[in-house]
Amino acid sequence: MKEGEPKFQEEKIEEPKRETGVSKKVGFKLEDEESLSTHLKDIFEQHSEKEVREGFLLKNVEREKTESERKIISAILEKMPNFIKKYGGDPVDIGLDHIHFLDNHKLDKEAREKLNLFKGGEEGGYNPGQQLIYVIDSKNNLQNAETITHEIIHFNSFQSVELTKKDESQYNFRRVGFEVRSKEDKEIFFVNINEAITEELVKRFDAEYFSSIPEIADEVKDREKVKKAAKGKGDDISSIISRELSDKGNVEYVIAYHAYPRERKQLDKIIRDIYNKFSDKFNTKEDVFKLFAKAAMDGKLLEISRLIEETYGKGYFRRIGEATKRKFNT
Repeated sequence: MKEGEPKFQEEKIEEPKRETGVSKKVGFKLEDEESLSTHLKDIFEQHSEKEVREGFLLKNVEREKTESERKIISAILEKMPNFIKKYGGDPVDIGLDHIHFLDNHKLDKEAREKLNLFKGGEEGGYNPGQQLIYVIDSKNNLQNAETITHEIIHFNSFQSVELTKKDESQYNFRRVGFEVRSKEDKEIFFVNINEAITEELVKRFDAEYFSSIPEIADEVKDREKVKKAAKGKGDDISSIISRELSDKGNVEYVIAYHAYPRERKQLDKIIRDIYNKFSDKFNTKEDVFKLFAKAAMDGKLLEISRLIEETYGKGYFRRIGEATKRKFNT
């Protein structure tokens, strides 16, 4: 370049910011896709509006968040984007009003059916259609924080919608994280793996950030004491409720464990088998886990599919999907 000539620097083109929970739209004409984007953005921005909540049966079961809960949620939301990016995700600008606390005592049969709460032990959920999170109050800040984190990770995971009826521009969710849904939205595949990945990410987020959140710091310290006393067997403890026994001055602990233990054990076996098969490619099992987490965040299942097929044999990826599917109640 001659002296005096202008220097040109390649301009970085930034990807458009993710404006809603939906990452991708499949099968739509351009004008329909633009209309859908506007519709989804309206839902995302009006999630706290009266008609949205009433339509989702939250009107009679929702309660106001306490100031402590608002601070906990704000702290988690502040730290979440960098965490999501670390695993290859595109974070969503979730706000306090996307998260709704429910009073467990007010959840009647109709509300439980609408929220797919059939077992009675559920702690919360993420509804991709309404783009909101609901938390069933456990009366313990640390336990609620675990639930909130789990559902926020779901919210930030890869999500795609698929056109189902061209004449009416109707759509269903095709993907939510690692889950793959049938076109009629009647069956969901890889449910167990998706939940296992999500809860394992909760454990990692917890280990990295929870001790720095003042409103749950003391509960984290109590939990660490119990973990230490468990002598290496307390890794899966998620929260501790401590109660002072008035008669002896001692403290009683009620222990809660991280969700989806069976599913996470199944995932760990798959990860371990892949690591053993390809030990020349991966330095640690954690490197394999990161591939699963990345697939849940960016929606690209091909590499995981290939690794599973090369580890267990042709057709095994599909078999896992079938084995971990569940019916979806609309």
